[in-house]
Amino acid sequence: MAPTVTLSSASATTTNAPFSVTANFSESVNNFIASDISVTNGTVSGFSGSGSTYTFTVTPPTREPSPLTSRLE
Repeated sequence: MAPTVTLSSASATTTNAPFSVTANFSESVNNFIASDISVTNGTVSGFSGSGSTYTFTVTPPTREPSPLTSRLE
């Protein structure tokens, strides 16, 4: 069975500034890399971590507020 993941952030639910995200997996994972994260209307940077905990920054577009969607693959 595949591990589960919980994404969390201390940022407000609506923001137009970069925010940090923590991905906590239910067990240690291997080969999880930044390109496994898919963000619509934003970019991922500052990816780091190992084992069951990873962090990264999501930056929304600078022009105008738009819906942001993320997915781990």
